[in-house]
Amino acid sequence: MNFLIFIRSIDGNPIICNCSAKWIQKLANSEKKILGPLWDQVTCVDPENSNTRTPLMNLTIPNCELPKVYVMPEKLIMNESQSADLICSASGDPPITLYWNTSSMVSNHTIGDWSWISSDYENGSSDILSNFNFDTNNSMQVLSIYASHGADNGFVSCIAENDVGQEISEVSLEING
Repeated sequence: MNFLIFIRSIDGNPIICNCSAKWIQKLANSEKKILGPLWDQVTCVDPENSNTRTPLMNLTIPNCELPKVYVMPEKLIMNESQSADLICSASGDPPITLYWNTSSMVSNHTIGDWSWISSDYENGSSDILSNFNFDTNNSMQVLSIYASHGADNGFVSCIAENDVGQEISEVSLEING
């Protein structure tokens, strides 16, 4: 897209100063200056007062962060026909949508919300979930693989998205036949 066309297409079509403008703010603040020569002149309109314009690149947008997504384990080595659980946790503000991309998976599998937390009381340390932080903007899902199939060698992705954007984390699957 021609930069001048982009600037003209948003001229007279105000950007509201809220989380939905975060992606444009990221472009304006990027080293690539993808918005063209007028990147520093992009403004947004205060949702409470349409007469107030603020430079988007300097605006602090509260409660508006890209999701963070984590998977455990990051690498899974198993034999064909074995079973395993993969855990995905994500957080973000505004709240996120979390899902596993299993569209090309051959192995029998299910996906469910994770609701069980355990601790290792013998040594006093938490289990693998100690890396996850729980609050209202978090989500966890478990991908349970049953009777794994060698055709699934490669990667399976867990995706977290919100109004700000999308983040992906992958688990490397090595299924030995």
